[in-house]
Amino acid sequence: MLDFSVEENAFKRSLRYFVGSVLRPRETFRLLGQEQSIKVGVILIAMKWILCEFYVLYLYHTDQVLFAPPFLNIPAEDFRFYELFYYIPFGFVLWILIAGLAQTLARALGGKGSFENCLNIMGIVVFTPFVFIDSADVLFMIANQGDWAFTFNTFTRTLYVLWSTVLLAVGLNVIHRLPLARSAAISVICNVFSVLVNVIFIR
Repeated sequence: MLDFSVEENAFKRSLRYFVGSVLRPRETFRLLGQEQSIKVGVILIAMKWILCEFYVLYLYHTDQVLFAPPFLNIPAEDFRFYELFYYIPFGFVLWILIAGLAQTLARALGGKGSFENCLNIMGIVVFTPFVFIDSADVLFMIANQGDWAFTFNTFTRTLYVLWSTVLLAVGLNVIHRLPLARSAAISVICNVFSVLVNVIFIR
């Protein structure tokens, strides 16, 4: 399943990496380390945030309330409208920031991988949990006619963060050739930073 050439279409490779990250993550990251560009990361991040944009569009058109008051200086009644414009750019900026943080910490602790490696790793880290966790969120919203459930969403977000933390730790361990303890520490730091940034911008 994972035995493919890096000359294959980048979109197809991205989908294979996604499937492989669920079934055989270590082998998947080993192959991902052979990528010579950031195409895989770009494709996975783009798919994630474009799908998120459709979700925000649904929230906007159905007048869904925010789960918490905004941190940004935007009136709550207008927040969904502004999200329509900054959601995708925010996703790409966050991807670069977290990958940069992971790369900086990894190299400081003896990592061997490149920034391009970290960008591709982060594509997997963001996209794979999203497909499963956010699908569950959307199905829950549809089943409950759009009603927000703080308890359910807190549970799914926790699963997302835990899954992302494990994937990033494995990716850094394989591609940066770092001891697992160091990879795990970097992963925790990156995910905590990501959560804090999301809390500010996402409602």
